Amino acid sequence: MKPTKRPAAAPAAPAATKPRDVKTTVELPAEVWRAAKIRAMDDYSDLRTVITSALRAYLRAPQEGSRHDG
Repeated sequence: MKPTKRPAAAPAAPAATKPRDVKTTVELPAEVWRAAKIRAMDDYSDLRTVITSALRAYLRAPQEGSRHDG
């Protein structure tokens, strides 16, 4: 019996050029972490959402003393 050839494997999908999420480690004061965690739970949310919202608000605020100020 003659061996049959397998079809060539499909090419791998190209890697995404822009990741949607980034995983990182940040050291926080324990009391800040605990208070934020409790507040998130009180708001039926999670710490990831709280931190993301806080960072977005920070980035929207004008930069004081920045060379980018008009």
